[in-house]
Amino acid sequence: MTHAVAFSRGERYLRGLALMAVVALAAAAQWVLNHRGLPSVLASWPGLSRLGMHPGLLGLALYALALAALMVLLSDPLIGVAGSGGRHAAWVDVLLVVGLLALAIWARLHQIDEIPPGLHAEETAVARRALEIVRGSWPLPWHMALPGVSWAYPYYMALFYKLFGPGYLAIKLPAIVGSALAVIPLYLLARETMRPAVAAAVTALYATSHWGIAIARWGQANALVPFFACLVLWLVWRGVHMGRRGYWIVGGIALGISQYTHPAARLIPVIVTLFILWRSLFPRGYLRRHWRLVALLYALALLVYLPLGWSSLSGPVPGGAAAATAGGSEVHVWHNVLAYVQAFHYRGDADPLNNLAGAPQLEGITAALLVIGMMGAIVWWRRPASALLLIWVGVYLIAGVFAPRAPDAFRTYGMLPALVLLAGVGLELLWSAWERIDPLSARSSGCDDIGSCGRLGRVGWRVNLFQPSGVAAGPLGRA
Repeated sequence: MTHAVAFSRGERYLRGLALMAVVALAAAAQWVLNHRGLPSVLASWPGLSRLGMHPGLLGLALYALALAALMVLLSDPLIGVAGSGGRHAAWVDVLLVVGLLALAIWARLHQIDEIPPGLHAEETAVARRALEIVRGSWPLPWHMALPGVSWAYPYYMALFYKLFGPGYLAIKLPAIVGSALAVIPLYLLARETMRPAVAAAVTALYATSHWGIAIARWGQANALVPFFACLVLWLVWRGVHMGRRGYWIVGGIALGISQYTHPAARLIPVIVTLFILWRSLFPRGYLRRHWRLVALLYALALLVYLPLGWSSLSGPVPGGAAAATAGGSEVHVWHNVLAYVQAFHYRGDADPLNNLAGAPQLEGITAALLVIGMMGAIVWWRRPASALLLIWVGVYLIAGVFAPRAPDAFRTYGMLPALVLLAGVGLELLWSAWERIDPLSARSSGCDDIGSCGRLGRVGWRVNLFQPSGVAAGPLGRA
């Protein structure tokens, strides 16, 4: 067992400087990338004006320096994710999740009558299918209503028609509620490996992410993918680490149901499989000892998915020929790789339906913490939480790279929870380093309470998302 060893005064000063350098350099790098240059005060200095003309390279250099300073902190073997310690009463978790859920719903509903401007063509098509159900039609939910959309989603929308009557709000609410509900399994998954305050901060970052808000407001089935990704992966995580049959059973059923939402959910079984395979290697023999539970998971998932799979293979898809014709675009892999390298920090999706014009896909604080957390996860790749997050992000990025358009925030929306969880790893890393350097100030700073850390969710929130200029009127069809 590793015991905590106090640093000498010189080591404490060195690591304290490294910690401040990581925070300052990462913040400066993201500021330069967000504002496309240096502050006006610095840009006028001799020699700095040329640097400001290349914000991408300057931001990359600052991040490289931040990571170099981070390696000084990571040389301490006792620095790491704190685990699920710092437990408190269950009612605190319940109140916290309810508050975060309310925040997520409000962020997605605020000025919904003005932003976005009207309905998307695919929203209208799904709304018509839901209206058919309300008027007495009973199609089988595993048949395809539209390309990539089974009748399960119109049935889901029909519930809102029953509650609120057919109309604009009833068309928007299914995606908004599904997107907001992801805060529940996301918080549960974060609590497995992070202290409560960091789990709250991670969930708040998701609840107020302009990426998540934009996708949810367009009212399509893809908005449900983060909920099912977080739910399935939390159930699998609990099944792997607790060995209880119930988690595997519910996880298998949830995995099968997830395939009825959107084609982007097909990556969830890939993530689950790769994580289980990784777990079978670390430690070795896990799969040999627990193969019955793993087989139960896949058997139930296959049983639930089988009607949809058979329908997709045997039955005609409405509009399928047009979709196949539109889907034959050429893929430029190297261009797509470069597009995703800069998507989260510099220049995101250019489609105004998915992102603010010219903005990175993530808020500044999330983007900066993501770089720190990604490095920590790579260094700690043998830890289950790090492996899961790296697999999660890697699967979606590979799928995005081989798609016709990049970056595509719509198709890769399912990895947003993984990105904010990696940002949480970065926050845990910095916090743990602070505790190792000066435990007294870290404990007395006030950051150890959930309220203080949860305020991170407001720091990077783009207020202009809720202004009419924040979302431009896009084309009615999606390529």
